Amino acid sequence: MAQVTTEKLIFERGLYIDQAKGTIHADHSRGVLEQSQEVFDRYGARLVLIVRHVDLVTFDTLDVLLRPDGNRLADGFGLPVQMFQPYPFLLADASYELLGAAYHCRMMAVRYAEICEALQSQIPKTGEAVPIKTHHEIYFRFDAIMTKARKLLDRLAWDIWRFFVNRPGRPDNFEQMLDDRDIADRVPSDLLDCLRPAWNELGLQIKHYRDNVHHLPRSGACSFSGSVEADAHAICQLTMPIPDNPEAKCERLFEYQSGKDALTYSWEALAYLADIGDTIANSIASRFLSHGCDDVHEGR
Repeated sequence: MAQVTTEKLIFERGLYIDQAKGTIHADHSRGVLEQSQEVFDRYGARLVLIVRHVDLVTFDTLDVLLRPDGNRLADGFGLPVQMFQPYPFLLADASYELLGAAYHCRMMAVRYAEICEALQSQIPKTGEAVPIKTHHEIYFRFDAIMTKARKLLDRLAWDIWRFFVNRPGRPDNFEQMLDDRDIADRVPSDLLDCLRPAWNELGLQIKHYRDNVHHLPRSGACSFSGSVEADAHAICQLTMPIPDNPEAKCERLFEYQSGKDALTYSWEALAYLADIGDTIANSIASRFLSHGCDDVHEGR
């Protein structure tokens, strides 16, 4: 039987506990939850990723991406088995996009920790932020997450349309789906009460970040350096800024007053989208179990 070993705990801003090297002065005799609470109490950083190796021969990995509430981020959206035949592949594309975004988020967290480890001996131990050269790979991951997140929203919109509306003329994206004339009549009101704020609070901003990826020569954040700081114990913390106002679609107009960080924003957005997907899956399952199904129109 393969042995699962926890190798590293990675937190916001690239803080990490390496179980072998003993970085961050945490009590390694304590469990993951106790160690993560210790880091949060000291640095205000939440645990993002648990890096595990399953087998010391094959080096298979079983990394665990957590949610901001400390629970594990699910791999997809589940439906009752009774729905598999009448609705094949429902929510499958959305689950795929969630998996893809989660992969890039894990890789971003790992890169944050790697950068902090590499700079640990080079940064003055004053606690003051020091500008560093841009690490473009962080923004490559951010661009990929925002693209996947936008696609995830659109795939969820298609599933809502396929199940609840069930007629040709499927909208192209999430925003158009919410504006369609049949949505208010056919989609449960409690689900719409969740979807509209989700779009206004997060979906629209994700769209703007994604549009910058597609319509600007480069991501607006890519031309700005990050910053790293180290305390008296040489513990580094990294911040990679993203614009507060991506809707400006112009680098010289971007603002950075709120201190938005690429990893924290991506991680929180991903968890929120997973919640939206779960809400949609629960609503679809509830309607199916109570009403059964009709024929489904594929495509437009």
